[in-house]
Parts: sequence; structure tokens; C-alpha cells
Amino acid sequence: MDCRGCGKCCILSHPYLDVKVVKDDETPGELTEYREWFGDAAEVGFWMRRKKNGECIAFDSAKRECKIYSVRPEECRAFTQAHPLCKELCQ
Repeated sequence: MDCRGCGKCCILSHPYLDVKVVKDDETPGELTEYREWFGDAAEVGFWMRRKKNGECIAFDSAKRECKIYSVRPEECRAFTQAHPLCKELCQ
């Protein structure tokens, strides 16, 4: 499956698409927010912020691309077009 550049992985607000920023990520701090979440498992740390419309703060909707692609979080790097959720979103 080729990536169609739809950006749905950056646009849609979905629990699996909330991107946690880890210590080794080079993501600019101003694009993150501290959260404490205690759902099925405790999740405390820094996450990519989202715009009011649900888009990732680093997503350029006009160009349909990530503004920080070269330093995007590891979680974003791991989310490839082969990921089952990508296939589901892009159907």
C-alpha cells in the first residue's frame, strides 16, 4: 500500500493517534503538552498538542505535510502505511 498523503493520521483525533513524546525525541518542546491520563493504564508525560480542530499542531493542512518531519516523534516514525490503523483510516 502506498501512502496517499491523506494526513488522516495527523488530522483525526483517535486514542491511538495521540502521540506521546519520549525522552530521546528531538521534538520542539513548545509543540508538546504535559498530561496525566489514568485510563486502563497510567500515562504521564509529554504529548504532541492538537489544534482546536483536532489536527496535530505540527501538521500543515495547506501542504498536507508535517512541519517537523525530520524531528517528528518516534511514535510518528513507527506509524507507517503498513500499520493496520493506517489501512483502516485510508479506506
